[in-house]
Amino acid sequence: MKSGGRCAFDGCRRRLAIEVEQSGRTSIVSQEAHIVAETANGPRGASPLTLKERNSYSNLMLLCLEHHKIVDDDPDTFTVDALLAMKAAHEERFESLHSPTDERREAKELLMINIIDEWEERADIEHWRYWASSFLGYRLWIDDEIVDRLHSLDLWLYSRSWPGAYSTLPSVFENMRRIVSVLFSATDCALDRRADDRAREYIPDHKRDLLTQGHYQDSVAEAQWIRDLFGDLALELTRAANWVLDEIRLSVDPQYQSDLGVLIVEREEGLGSSYYRPRYEPAQTAGGDLPFRGLREFLVDRSGRDYSIGEGCNDDGYKRVTPYVFDDGEE
Repeated sequence: MKSGGRCAFDGCRRRLAIEVEQSGRTSIVSQEAHIVAETANGPRGASPLTLKERNSYSNLMLLCLEHHKIVDDDPDTFTVDALLAMKAAHEERFESLHSPTDERREAKELLMINIIDEWEERADIEHWRYWASSFLGYRLWIDDEIVDRLHSLDLWLYSRSWPGAYSTLPSVFENMRRIVSVLFSATDCALDRRADDRAREYIPDHKRDLLTQGHYQDSVAEAQWIRDLFGDLALELTRAANWVLDEIRLSVDPQYQSDLGVLIVEREEGLGSSYYRPRYEPAQTAGGDLPFRGLREFLVDRSGRDYSIGEGCNDDGYKRVTPYVFDDGEE
């Protein structure tokens, strides 16, 4: 936005987003050029800047593909000081053309982008497969750090004041928040805290006490239902996070987290593991209703998802994972 959608190289001002008439799509022809290189052996890389500082806004400028290569091929001419001056002059030029309406719109968009950045960190999407797959394990042993992340993410999303930009994003974040909230509550209710391991573990009744044959079989069935439910909730959470990524790429930046691609989870099955990349079908995200409507509804809906592990409702298992159950059986 500060670059006005144009190349920042002196005299270029080439448009960096091109509408393709034949397809109706926008083609991004810009690159985030590092002023000080990301690595020490890159162009202008000799610097005390940390990796985080090298990838921060102050060290980046938008260039077209041609001028990105030109400035990196000739770092002696295009020094750090020269590029910083070029960037500052370019942004000042476009800032002078902005109206108050433009500034308000851009302020709202920047606020939403800040929310996206913080969501990315709080949800730890870079390590998604590691932590989300914990809920798909047979043992159901969950590190306290993961439980705390769910609780913090739930409260943070619930307390957001949406700035009014990118109108589709609040609903996809809310859909994810609902699943995070249910998964945290279920973990808090059904899993026992292990003070020695700083973790929570699910221990079914037949692992605690000596039961009669009938009660033993009921406990085994309840345990399997609970394990399957946690697995399905982890798949649904991944589905919801992928929907967030899709909407960000559609509304904000087509190249957002392009290296990451689609979030996946891993489940141990037999002697090996299977990988899943859960996604909502278009019909499940169309219309006014969110795909995740609550735990009770999800017990029915999960069988219609692209992947599901369990089905139906086990009353005792449902009570075990639900914090509040009234006389009518509803949450």
